[in-house]
Amino acid sequence: MATDAKWYYLADGQPSGPHRTGDMADLFKAGTINRETMCWTEGRPQWQCAEGIAELDAAFGAVEEIAKKSRHNAQTLASDDPLAAFQQEIAALESGQQAEASDQPDPDSSTMETPASPDEKSFVDDDGTEYEWDSIARKYAPKGGQALKEGNGDAGRGRQNYDVEDMTFEAELEEQPSLAEAKKRIQQMELEEEARAVMEANEDEEGSKRKKGKGEKKQDEKKQGEKRPAEEPAPSFSEPSKTTSVYITGLPDDVTLQELVNVFNKCGIIKTDEDMVPKVKIYRDKATGMVKGDGLVTYLKRPSVELAINILDKTPFRPNMGMLMKVQEARFQVKGDFKPRPSKKKKKPKGKKDRQANLLGWGGFDDRLSASKITVILKHMFHPDEMIGDPDAATELEAEIKEECEKIGAVDRVNIYQHNPDGVVAIRFESEEATELCVKKMNNRFFGGRMVEASKWDGFTKYNVKPKQTEEEEAERLEKFAKDLEADNTAAGTV
Repeated sequence: MATDAKWYYLADGQPSGPHRTGDMADLFKAGTINRETMCWTEGRPQWQCAEGIAELDAAFGAVEEIAKKSRHNAQTLASDDPLAAFQQEIAALESGQQAEASDQPDPDSSTMETPASPDEKSFVDDDGTEYEWDSIARKYAPKGGQALKEGNGDAGRGRQNYDVEDMTFEAELEEQPSLAEAKKRIQQMELEEEARAVMEANEDEEGSKRKKGKGEKKQDEKKQGEKRPAEEPAPSFSEPSKTTSVYITGLPDDVTLQELVNVFNKCGIIKTDEDMVPKVKIYRDKATGMVKGDGLVTYLKRPSVELAINILDKTPFRPNMGMLMKVQEARFQVKGDFKPRPSKKKKKPKGKKDRQANLLGWGGFDDRLSASKITVILKHMFHPDEMIGDPDAATELEAEIKEECEKIGAVDRVNIYQHNPDGVVAIRFESEEATELCVKKMNNRFFGGRMVEASKWDGFTKYNVKPKQTEEEEAERLEKFAKDLEADNTAAGTV
């Protein structure tokens, strides 16, 4: 890819760009992005971590190398001459403190300039105090040593001039109320509170009567000249702030569903139905069946809608197209008369929640493939009765299957579901290529006189089946368990 590529990166779910490779290196140096940041540029099929992109990885590595050399040089200087390094550090701290001190204004005379004219060297304040310029202190001071009046200067900051007598406490001057006076005052306060409550209640009652009279008058006036009520807007099935679908216009006439999926799955996971079919739609003319040029894509999560609008809106569907797409939130409105039916709670299909969790999950590690992509399911490999009679049958079958499949590719594990009536065996490979090749090679192949069905795991179906026991078998198992307990107790000397 060219070095002048224009990159986009995701910050809080929103794309930022375009940025050149050098700008991306500066952002990495500033700590705005890192190697795990999702990045994309034109020509790439999907968003990817910066660490996995060769151009960005090389640029970030160069930044780290320069920083490493700088730290090494600083450490070398400190180790060669510790005194010089210490003196440099002290000088840097002192220069920083001096710069801060010079930036702070001095409230004293250093910040005030000498008045230019004699008229400016004295003035009378609003409270009558006369001030004159003191050239030594370089500030205005009361003329002739006048005391500052209350509300001006230091005296106005909450301090007053008190004599010693005013500040001397005398016990005989302090008046303390008697108990009788205190009780009388409390009774008076209670009576005042009751009177205030009665007055407020009367005011509320009179106010409600006045409001009621005005309401009846307005109702009579409304009956005399009734107007036709305004038509209510058509009901909407979905709110724009909650929808997970986007409506697209500007599609070519020969667009296909798969092509639509390939373009819009860059912005998020597209929702699927029970049969794992993506929920995308291309609108066609009912009379001719021709493509109208608009479509609908439904995502699994809401943030994908905003991402699709920010990235794909006003862009061509194909690189060489002159027409641009219009991508916006889908709004579903009812046409004509609408009579809502009573809603019924739909039961969610079994396994749908697990399937969505698998699609959104990381699978434990970022660099590990999803189990559904590398697991092959083989059916009709054995009959459950074969496993009951021979306890070593499962181990031998597992070794045989693993030996055969390792000819195709590296095998991670082999699981034998002994009690599954379909005789299911699960094989997990370490690559998708080996998985695809195993399905092609093993499907419709005969093994032990039975035709094998091979397919990739759908990601949510569970094949582990517990064995079913009859009442006689369960009673026999419980009786044997009780005898074993009695034998253990007898051996321990407790019976």
